[in-house]
Amino acid sequence: MRKVLWIALLLCCVNLSANESFSYLLGMRNNHYVFVGVEYASRFGIAVENSVFTQGMEKQYVRVEPFYRWNLGEGLVGNYALYAGMRYDQDYYDVGARLDVLWQSYRYLQVGGTLMPFYDSSLKGLVGYQAYVQSFLLKEIGVFVGAKNLPDFRNVERRYMAGLEIESGNLIVRPELSFPMNGGTHLSRVSLFFVYRSL
Repeated sequence: MRKVLWIALLLCCVNLSANESFSYLLGMRNNHYVFVGVEYASRFGIAVENSVFTQGMEKQYVRVEPFYRWNLGEGLVGNYALYAGMRYDQDYYDVGARLDVLWQSYRYLQVGGTLMPFYDSSLKGLVGYQAYVQSFLLKEIGVFVGAKNLPDFRNVERRYMAGLEIESGNLIVRPELSFPMNGGTHLSRVSLFFVYRSL
């Protein structure tokens, strides 16, 4: 398994600039996971993700995720991904699929959603989702609001969310504030997602 992960990581880190159809990406998800990847023709790709070192080495988590980005026209775009991950000490593993859809015909009104069925070796089968609307009233800065139960860590949590989406060239930054649907604003969470694509 480690050899497969190292090979995937090597492929993700190589800048294949000799062929303009290839690009690389790097970013961070939920404040805790950094990722690198390679993409072909802005469609097919593979990414390797690793948790940020907030605990001991054996408690870190690694994930491999092949993906496909699509555009159906009429402003309907999306991403489909499969993933498999595990903790270094093999205490648990998870596998799943994720479908992201965004209708973006108008900058001032966009509607998006995510469906993510997955299996966690300890929590068993779960389904995550999110639905949101967003608006870009300024050229590079948009706002969004919605609801989700996508796992920020491992388990699903029903939460309201709101935040900004900042697009500047090849960089997308998405800070988010979320809080539980059943109250308890002291359990609010601030998270950050960003991704940089070389093309």
